[in-house]
Amino acid sequence: MSQSKKITDGALLMAIYIVLLIMSVFIPLFILIGLFILPIPFIIYASKYNWKPTLLIIILALILSLMFATIMSLPLTILASFGGLAIGTALYNKENSYQTWAKGALGFILGMLIVFLAAQFVLGINIETELNTLIDESFEMTEKIMEQAGNAGQLEEQMTLVKEQMQNITLLIPASIVISSIFTSLITTFLAYKVMNRVGKEKYYFAPFRNFNLPMSVFWLYFLVIILSFFNQDTTTLGVIILNSMFILTTLMVLQGYSFIFFYADLKTWPKAIPIIVIIISILIPLIMMLVIRLLGIIDLGFGLKKRLGSQAK
Repeated sequence: MSQSKKITDGALLMAIYIVLLIMSVFIPLFILIGLFILPIPFIIYASKYNWKPTLLIIILALILSLMFATIMSLPLTILASFGGLAIGTALYNKENSYQTWAKGALGFILGMLIVFLAAQFVLGINIETELNTLIDESFEMTEKIMEQAGNAGQLEEQMTLVKEQMQNITLLIPASIVISSIFTSLITTFLAYKVMNRVGKEKYYFAPFRNFNLPMSVFWLYFLVIILSFFNQDTTTLGVIILNSMFILTTLMVLQGYSFIFFYADLKTWPKAIPIIVIIISILIPLIMMLVIRLLGIIDLGFGLKKRLGSQAK
């Protein structure tokens, strides 16, 4: 493709990006949508021209973000550009939807790590400390309200227990980055497919979720982490690694379990609404349903339940 075409497409997509960025920064609640649609201009460009020209577009986007938005828009641009670059490059290389999803997740993880490191070492902001301070202030306010209502004595022990659990949330920051990146990549990839199919007349689509399968190595890693968790439950470095690994792997097993539900519903020719209803119920009753779905995921991945049922059906 000609150099002038690359420049023209880059200028047009950057203009679209800056408009979306300004809307995300200055329009309340638009940020909830902006997080998922901001990477799309980078995805479109990288899917056409690969990663090297896209790096120049990313540098341009960072400069334009400072010029037209605020310095606080830089984290958004970093996240959008790295996630978009990863997804777009996967599309350029003709990778399937699940590979694209996975590489997009890695891109968003890298973007979030850069944002966290910049906040820590450039701006001097410690995310963990700030989060702990916010939790302490929230509980102080709650305790004052309880004292005014005359219920402080009854809830003091419960509040102490909840406060300790809330403070442990900061230990899960690495896992939260990974999980949020996985779901951000999923939604962004899905939206990018829709936009590119409509605007560019492409034919991108997600493979049926019922065919989703994690690598077998995840199964063995999950059980290794479970075993290690019995021997190390403190807040040392190893303990934090085990805690975060457990959280991430448990989420992946739940995804595997959901995919089995979609597979089984398709195998039995149930209405498509049934697996969706199961997901909704599992969100509303997480303590019971998530355990069942996780077990389904473990059995499916460990014992090839889909393959066994599929071969029996034939």
